[in-house]
Amino acid sequence: MLSVQRARTHAHARPPSSRKLLQRSLCRALGDVPLTLRQAASSAELRAAAAVRAAAFGKYPAGRSAFAIASHQRMRVDAEWKALEEKTSGREAAYAACVVACFVLLAPCPDGWPLAAGLDPSCRLPAPAPGALPSVVLASLDLNTGPVLPAEELHGAQGGPGERAYLSNVAVAPGARRCGLARRLICHTAERAAGAGVRHLYVHAAADNAAALALYAALGFAQESAESAATEHALGRARRVLLRLGLR
Repeated sequence: MLSVQRARTHAHARPPSSRKLLQRSLCRALGDVPLTLRQAASSAELRAAAAVRAAAFGKYPAGRSAFAIASHQRMRVDAEWKALEEKTSGREAAYAACVVACFVLLAPCPDGWPLAAGLDPSCRLPAPAPGALPSVVLASLDLNTGPVLPAEELHGAQGGPGERAYLSNVAVAPGARRCGLARRLICHTAERAAGAGVRHLYVHAAADNAAALALYAALGFAQESAESAATEHALGRARRVLLRLGLR
């Protein structure tokens, strides 16, 4: 009876949408190319990271023109780029107690690669040498080593000086999502953090962001604290939780 039911369910299952088929093909393509994970080391890489974040976090109402969206995204890229340079150089006063490093995930990007067509041109980086391929930043995040993460209400309770760090601005280019890139970048960053002496890695997440919570749980993060309903109401945004991963 169970096998018949499964057969019927399969027979009536909807075929994958064109969007899902494209997503699968892009993931397969990413699996065939060498990916590079590293700390951003140039202004161009910081700008590419800013462009990924502008695309990943930007939400626009239906009916807004493509020109208006592109103009606003360029402004967001410039603002995020400036903020990244200030934070990573130690010039941002609000982050005086933190050491901030931006990490990126790059893929080689030959001309005509479909994924690059939908990205801001700032995501692309020139070829490092004659004969080499240009590359594109597909994911980025910040590692903030310090006692607190500015602008967040929840602070970690574990670790002494230099032993506590926070992930923030975890972003994946929209066309490259659901391909495991965030997982790979977080794991790489956690290894780098552990090598630098961090023992407790934290990340904030919205309590209603099921996808993010599932990802962090799969990586070993566990909830340490959560904002109250009163805080949620006062700040006018979704309640946040603070997750912790112990490093060795």
